[in-house]
Amino acid sequence: MATSLHRVLDNFYWRIQSISPTYTGRVKARFEEWDPDIGLDPAKGSGWARKFWVEWNGSGPTNDAAAIQRESDHTYVVHVLYPRKGPHRETMDMIAQDRHDLEKTLRGQIPTDHRLGYDDDNTTTNIGLMSRRRAEDDLRPFPLNNEIWELRMEYECSVREDET
Repeated sequence: MATSLHRVLDNFYWRIQSISPTYTGRVKARFEEWDPDIGLDPAKGSGWARKFWVEWNGSGPTNDAAAIQRESDHTYVVHVLYPRKGPHRETMDMIAQDRHDLEKTLRGQIPTDHRLGYDDDNTTTNIGLMSRRRAEDDLRPFPLNNEIWELRMEYECSVREDET
């Protein structure tokens, strides 16, 4: 059985890939998973904007009450890449609208709907996600290639593990 921690990670990917971006300018691409460990240079592709990946970035201390409930706080980071091609203002508009789409989708429209599901076959599975809150985000040149913008969004999640 997968841990709740792993299912929460899958939930991020599943929800992000479901987004139909609001921005409809020169880039028509949807959010597409990209593996940063492959070493592929995304700047050499055409129309590759919105390549993303999610990483678990550690956990915080657990207080006594949370330990009894098997609940702990974890940090996940969403990374989305954009080429520095085309007009700067248009690129910034796309990134701003995408940020809004990501936040809206990951926040959930019903207070508990973000807690369920991790793939198309398991849409109603309780994954142990008790809360998800965007802690911070920033936009910066991608460290491996400064011809690429990186939108980085950090989320703090409270995750409850099953006994089994």
